[in-house]
Amino acid sequence: MALIKYARAQVVHPGHSINSWDRVRGSNTKVAAVNLISRAAGIFDKQFDPNDYLLTHCTIVCSVDNYAPSGGLSKTGKVKFEGKSVNRKYPDYRIAPESDKFINNNLDAWSRGVILKSYPSFIGAHNFVEHVQIEEQSKGRVIDAVVREVAGSLYVDILVATDRKHEELINQIESGKMSALSMGCTIDFGICTYCGNVAVDETQQCEHVKYQKGNKFFDENGQQVRIAELCGHESVGDDGGVQFIEASWVATPAFTGAVLRNILTAENVTGDMVRKAEDVLRSVPREWSVEGTKKLSSSGRGKYAFMDEEEGDSPDEERDPLDQLSDDVKEFV
Repeated sequence: MALIKYARAQVVHPGHSINSWDRVRGSNTKVAAVNLISRAAGIFDKQFDPNDYLLTHCTIVCSVDNYAPSGGLSKTGKVKFEGKSVNRKYPDYRIAPESDKFINNNLDAWSRGVILKSYPSFIGAHNFVEHVQIEEQSKGRVIDAVVREVAGSLYVDILVATDRKHEELINQIESGKMSALSMGCTIDFGICTYCGNVAVDETQQCEHVKYQKGNKFFDENGQQVRIAELCGHESVGDDGGVQFIEASWVATPAFTGAVLRNILTAENVTGDMVRKAEDVLRSVPREWSVEGTKKLSSSGRGKYAFMDEEEGDSPDEERDPLDQLSDDVKEFV
């Protein structure tokens, strides 16, 4: 049984040309050249005409930096942590404070090593609506995925081909009513970033993952970080214990990190459009900035499955009314 994690990506910019996708790939030294028309034909098992599909470029998921804490906290095996027994298999279970903004709103995260191993599994994944994972109701497929490094994180870009025969859906996407993509992935296990416990199913989860995800604590260096869950580990197999299985169109975005960057067409692109696209690719999505995360509200384990998003988004931290009063006084003075 697989546990499924979801993270949503907000639509932020329509327009663009299919030719510019080659620039997305070309700017990335980690991917090999590929004939996308031939690949898409193989995925769909029929001749592929780009004009028959809405081609969407989306930055869908990102990585965090992880490290092994000091002071004996990286000891592995069956260990005692705050008086309780935990199963710590990997020493590097802590997330670096500077990567905190890359933890998604479900408080899940993927290390660099896991992202590098697992991102190709996006290719060929189905495109659904609202995670209704019935193959007969698939609206298209993911035909490409690339990874690139921007501002301290590895971003994964996917190219989604949605069949234009689904006219109502296409109209909703192009009008902005269907405003987000949401990825789904399965993980072999999760790792608590507070105690390092590894759980392959819910019965093995520590109390921190069960009840305290999102709580802040000070690490051994006095830096404030949050309790979250790392998905898989880079030392595991060919995919790090993570398989990306689908990308769904969803009406309400919940993941403030990954963002849909462009809707692609088969028309020729102007030089200005290409330059603008390259600028976008070199930039950090606004939703991942400090200010963006303040303004907005973003995996099977041992092959088990769940839906974080159904449990609700992490609530925005309520501001202390005394802080507001202080600001009002300062403004008045």
